[in-house]
Amino acid sequence: MIIDSFGMYKVIEEWLIANNITNYKIIKNAERQNPKEPKYIIDVSGDVNIIGYNKESEFPSYIKFGKISGNFICSYSRLTSMRGFPETVDKNFDISFSHITSLEDAPTEVNNFVACGLPFTEQQIREKIQEMKKQIKGKVYC
Repeated sequence: MIIDSFGMYKVIEEWLIANNITNYKIIKNAERQNPKEPKYIIDVSGDVNIIGYNKESEFPSYIKFGKISGNFICSYSRLTSMRGFPETVDKNFDISFSHITSLEDAPTEVNNFVACGLPFTEQQIREKIQEMKKQIKGKVYC
């Protein structure tokens, strides 16, 4: 199915509304390097709270968060992948008790990283984040 730019914008907006995400801004991804990257990035002023997200094991391919000025919480979800997760989270990044199995696609920068109930230790998280040239400014909670 081919969706024009306005149609894709509407699809993204409908997904955001269905997941009670407000205060968002959908921005054209000008730095898109290859066709697998989403055409749009979603910045949110405030929190993204998708606790218990059970619709899919990963976000739809057209969803990619950019900057979240508050918390990004997807604890107790069925998500197994961080594909589409934000680039930066100014407050808490919480994936506790989800089904995340890999730290790939973790945000580039977060304040606190919360991963309770997952098979990662604080040391594993810090080492992997540092290896990927990403940053945790605050604490790691496991």
